[in-house]
Amino acid sequence: MIHVQRACSSVTLKLLAILMLLAPTSAASAQNATTTHVYTQAATENGPLPLELDIHRPDAGCSSDCPLIVFIHGGGFVSGSKDLAGVIDLLQDALAAGYAVAAIDYRLAGDRPVLASATLGFLETVLSTSQWQLLNANSGAGRQARAAIGAIEDTEAAIGWLAANAGAMGIDTSRAVLWGGSAGAGTSLNVGYGQQERGVTLPVDLVGIVDYWGGLQPFFTMEANDIPLMVVHGNADQTVAFQNALSLAAAAQATATDIWYLPLDGVGHGLSTVQPRTRTVRDVTVADHTVAFLDAVFGRAGTTRSRCLADRQQLCDDAAFGPPSIAASLLPGARSVPAGQPATAFASVVNAGQQTAENCRLNMSDGVDAAFAFQTTDTANMPIGTPSTPVDVLPRLSQSFVFSLTPRSVFVGQSVHIDFTCEAGVQAARIPGLTDFVLSSDPGAPDLLAIGVTPTSDGVIRIPGDGNRIGFLSAAAVTVGASDPVTVTVSADTGGQDLPVSLEVCETDSQGLCTSSRTPSPFAVVFHPDNPRLFAVFVRANEGADMPLAAADRRVFLRFSSDAVPRSVTSAAIASPLTNSH
Repeated sequence: MIHVQRACSSVTLKLLAILMLLAPTSAASAQNATTTHVYTQAATENGPLPLELDIHRPDAGCSSDCPLIVFIHGGGFVSGSKDLAGVIDLLQDALAAGYAVAAIDYRLAGDRPVLASATLGFLETVLSTSQWQLLNANSGAGRQARAAIGAIEDTEAAIGWLAANAGAMGIDTSRAVLWGGSAGAGTSLNVGYGQQERGVTLPVDLVGIVDYWGGLQPFFTMEANDIPLMVVHGNADQTVAFQNALSLAAAAQATATDIWYLPLDGVGHGLSTVQPRTRTVRDVTVADHTVAFLDAVFGRAGTTRSRCLADRQQLCDDAAFGPPSIAASLLPGARSVPAGQPATAFASVVNAGQQTAENCRLNMSDGVDAAFAFQTTDTANMPIGTPSTPVDVLPRLSQSFVFSLTPRSVFVGQSVHIDFTCEAGVQAARIPGLTDFVLSSDPGAPDLLAIGVTPTSDGVIRIPGDGNRIGFLSAAAVTVGASDPVTVTVSADTGGQDLPVSLEVCETDSQGLCTSSRTPSPFAVVFHPDNPRLFAVFVRANEGADMPLAAADRRVFLRFSSDAVPRSVTSAAIASPLTNSH
C-alpha cells in the first residue's frame, strides 16, 4: 500500500430538487398488453392518495415470466405522468426485446407528500440545518424537496408490490432494472445506490440502472462493484447539469462499478430533445444502446461487456466507437529521499477519445535503480483500489494516481520517465516537464514538496488579450523530514521553449502580496523544517503575442534546486489570445 497523507475538504451536502418536464412526443405505434394497478395508498396532507402503475407486457409474450424493468417518469417532481405518450413510445424497443415494463406514478409536489418517520429520521442525520429547514418549509421549494424524497419511498413501495404480485402478473422479480428520465433517473439512482445508507433491503435483485439525464443525491454513494449503470446525458443540458454525468462516471470508475457511458455532444434536456429512438451514437440509436445494456445486465445469450449483440453487429465494431486517446501529467516533478525510502508524487491520465482506454497502468523507464509502484486515487487524492493494478479510463474522463519510487542506491538528479500505457498500444506522449520526474537519493539533500495553483484552478495561466497582459501562478513549497534549515534556489523558466513572455518571481505572504522584490533572476531562500513558503510567478505576454492554449508546449515552470539539482518542480500552462472578446 502506498501511504499518502492529504487533507480532505469537507463537502456540504445538498438536497437536489431536479427540474424537468418530459415533453410528449408521438404516440406509441405498438399496442402491448397493459394492465393498471393501485400499488399503494400514499400519505399526503390531504389524506391517502392511491398511486397506480401500468404493467406493459411484450406482444410476443415471454417463454417464462418476463424480466422486469421499473420505469420512473420525469417532471422535476412537480409534473409528469406514466401515461405521457413520450414515455409509452420510449418503452417500445424494450418491449420488443422481450422485457416487461412497470411504469409508475408517484407523489408530486402538488400532492403535498407526508414522509415516513423513518425517512425523516434518516434525513435529519444527513442534511445540514439549512437543508432540513428547506425540507420542512411550507413553500414550493419545500414541497418539491419532499416530493423528491417521497418519490424514493413510492418507488420502493412499487417494487414491493411487484415482488408480492409477481406470479399473478407473469413477471420475474428475482432480478430487475430501474430506468428513469431526469427526476425519475435521479430517483432510480437514489433508490438503487441509497439502500445501504437508508438501511433498506429491496425484495428484488437490482442488476442495472439506466440514467437518462439525471443525478444522484450527495448523501447516497456507490460502493465497490455496485449495480451496473448506464448514463445518457447531453453536454448542453441546461436543466440538469452535465457535471452530474461526469460525477457518476467518475464514481463508477473509482468503485470499479460497470458503466455504459453515452455523452451526447451538443444535446440538451428531455425526451423531445434527445429523441432516443432516432438519435444515433456511433451509428446506433440511443434506444438500441439501452436495449444492449439491458441484455447485458440480464445476462442474455449473445451479450458481452463490450456491448456486443448477435443481431446488432454495429455495437461490436470497435472502430465505430473511435479509439481512446490519452494524455498524462504528474506533479511534483522532482523529489529527494534517502535510499530505501519512497518518494511519492501524483499523476493524472485523461482519455480524450470516444472509447474506454482499458487496463491503463504506469511504468518507470529502464535504468533506474529504484522500486516502482502505483495506485489509483479518489478526488481527494487518497489511495483507493489495489496497488499496481491496471484500471480502465472512461471516454472524456480522467483517472488520478499516486506513484512511488524507492531508491535502492545513492544517486543524484536521475531523470525518470513515467510511461502511461493502456491496452491496444494506447500510450500517452512523452512530454518533457509533464511526464518526467527527477529523483535523488543523496544523503542530507532537502526533500521539497511544491504545488502551484492558477486563479482559475485549472492549471492554466490565462493572460488577458489586451490591457494589462499579465497572469500569474501561485505556489507553496515546504521541506519534508528536514531537521535543519536548508538553502534552496528558486527560479522560473519556460522549459526551454522560446515563448513571447517575460517572467518574474517573488516570495509572498498568505494574501498573495510580494514580500520580496519581483525578479527574473534565480534567488536563494532559506527553508526551515516544516515551514511552508509561498511564491508567485508573474507572466507578462509581449505586445502582439498570440498564444492559444497548447498545454504541452506553452508552460511556465517554477523550480526549487540545491547544488544545481532540481528538488521540486511545479508548472502551469499559458494561454493568451491576442485580443479579448467581450
